[in-house]
Amino acid sequence: MTGLDVTGEKLSHLLANLSSYFAEKNRGRMAEVNLFSSHDSPAAQLLRRYLALLHHAGLYDAAKPDLEIHASYIEKLGSDVVFACMKEVEETC
Repeated sequence: MTGLDVTGEKLSHLLANLSSYFAEKNRGRMAEVNLFSSHDSPAAQLLRRYLALLHHAGLYDAAKPDLEIHASYIEKLGSDVVFACMKEVEETC
């Protein structure tokens, strides 16, 4: 996420990858990988930073419906990390 351009297209790719990651984790695959072990994990911090960049670029509001769709799916798979990152960005930006 550190080199990811702040565009709607790149966000779509990121969200698809996040959803895929959590789906695979939910299926018991990638047991040795735990990128989002907590809301303060390095991956969660990167996600918050990227969402803040989206917000500062004026793209966050337009992207919010897609963010919520993926966040809801990921939450159904057992993680609220995307919703938590969204909430923090909305409160601080």
